[in-house]
Amino acid sequence: MNTLTEAIDKLTEQTGFKVRFVNDCKAAKRGDGCIEVTVGKEGYKWVVEVKNELTAHFLAQLEDMINEGGTRHPLLIVTEYINPRVREQLREKGIDFLDAAGNTLLRQGKLFIMLGGNQRIVEPEKQKNRAFTNAGLKVLFYFLHDPVNVNKTIRDIAENTDTALDTVHKTINALLQMKYLLKVNKKEYRITNTKELLGRWIQDYDLKLKNKLLIGTFRFARKEDEQHWQKLALDKNDTVWGGEPAGTILTEYLRPEIFTLYTTCTKNDLAKKYKLLPDSRGNVYVYDRFWRFPDNENMTVPALLAYADLIATGDDRCIETAKMIYKDLLANKYQ
Repeated sequence: MNTLTEAIDKLTEQTGFKVRFVNDCKAAKRGDGCIEVTVGKEGYKWVVEVKNELTAHFLAQLEDMINEGGTRHPLLIVTEYINPRVREQLREKGIDFLDAAGNTLLRQGKLFIMLGGNQRIVEPEKQKNRAFTNAGLKVLFYFLHDPVNVNKTIRDIAENTDTALDTVHKTINALLQMKYLLKVNKKEYRITNTKELLGRWIQDYDLKLKNKLLIGTFRFARKEDEQHWQKLALDKNDTVWGGEPAGTILTEYLRPEIFTLYTTCTKNDLAKKYKLLPDSRGNVYVYDRFWRFPDNENMTVPALLAYADLIATGDDRCIETAKMIYKDLLANKYQ
C-alpha cells in the first residue's frame, strides 16, 4: 500500500485536512477499503480502488465497476500517477481520483478539491523496469493470445513473433522478475496476474510499438469500395482487418469511420491487390503484421489486438464495441 500512503500524505500536505484510510470499511462491497476526509466538522468518505497504474483496459471497465459496486459512497481511484488526458476522462465520468504526485479531484457535498500540474517522479530502478521493449511486446502478444505459447520452445516463440532468440530469453526473464510468470517446474511456466499484464501490454503497445508499425495512411481508390469495404477480397495470409472494421466483424455492432489493416504487403502490393492509394489525409491506416502465427477465420486480427486497437481510441462507440469483444471473446482467458 505504499502508493496509497504516499497519496494520502501528499493530500494532507497540500490541504491540511485530516485524511484517514479504513481497511475494513463496511461500505466497500468491492475495492480496497475507504478513505475518510475531515474538513472542519464535516466528514466525507470514498470507496477506494488502488491501482499500480491506470491502463486503457482498466478505464474501460470502470463504468461496469460503478454499476456493480453497490456501495453507499462514491468511488475514488488512487494510483502512482495520472496523466492529464486520463484525469479529464475520469472527471467526465464523474470519478474522483488521487495520485501520489498530488494530482487530486474530490467532489462530494460542499467539498470540491481540484489540484493538478504535478509531474511524476520516477526512481531510476523503477524507470528501468517499467516497460518491455518493442520486440518484447511482440513476444508478450504471443503469450497473451494463447497462454499455452509460453511453454513453446524458444526457437518456436522467436519464429512466431519474428524476434531474436535473445529477445525471447530477456522477455521471459523480465516476466519472471516482475511476477507475471511463474515457474511451475523445470520445463513449465504459467502466466500470473493476467488482467494486469493485459492492461500493461495494451498500454505499452499503443504508446510505444504501434506507431513503429505504421506503414502509412491510404484511401480507397473508389468511394464505393469504402462503402462496401467488407466485399474487399483480402488474402488473410497477408492482410487482415484491425480496429473498427475488426470490431464490426466480431460484434456486428460498429459502423467503421476509420479503417485499419495489418499486412505483410508492400505499398505497391496494396495498390495492386486492394486498390489502396497513399494519402496523408486518408482514413485507412495500414500497419505491419507483426505476428507470424495463424489466428482465425474472420479476416480480422486476433481478438486481443482488435480490443487493444479499439480501447486505445478513447472514442465511446469504439470502447463500447471493445467491451463487447472482451466479454464475449476474451474475459475467460484473463481471470
